[in-house]
Amino acid sequence: MANKHNSLSHTKWLCKNHIIFTPKYRRKVILNQYKRSIGKILTKLCKYKGVEIIEGHLMVDHVHMLVSTPPKYSVSNFMGYKKTIEEIAREVISGAWGNGEDRVNRLTNAGYNASAVQEVVNRLLNGNYTSNNLDEIVQEVIQGK
Repeated sequence: MANKHNSLSHTKWLCKNHIIFTPKYRRKVILNQYKRSIGKILTKLCKYKGVEIIEGHLMVDHVHMLVSTPPKYSVSNFMGYKKTIEEIAREVISGAWGNGEDRVNRLTNAGYNASAVQEVVNRLLNGNYTSNNLDEIVQEVIQGK
């Protein structure tokens, strides 16, 4: 099981990921009464995605899972977590995603719709800034604020 390679028409793959879930503030909420149901839920969700749970441990304040995922799923895709477009737009405004064509490529490669992100950026900028302080916006962008 540990070295089982899966194959497609021209490739063999073995993708394993060690995933750790923690409750907010690492509260000790995974009690014995919930362990079975949490295990069943995680098993069912993994079956839906075609993911094999190799090993799993439920602790009082976190969950460890070693899973074998198909190569079509990134870890964030499998976990179902992607930032909202508004979160990404705020990062774009702060300069974290670059500028111009580089930004479009980076957003597309990360799985986001660059034009949708740009629409939210424009909406946020138009709603938060007036034309009176356009020079201040330019200076903040140049300084990287």
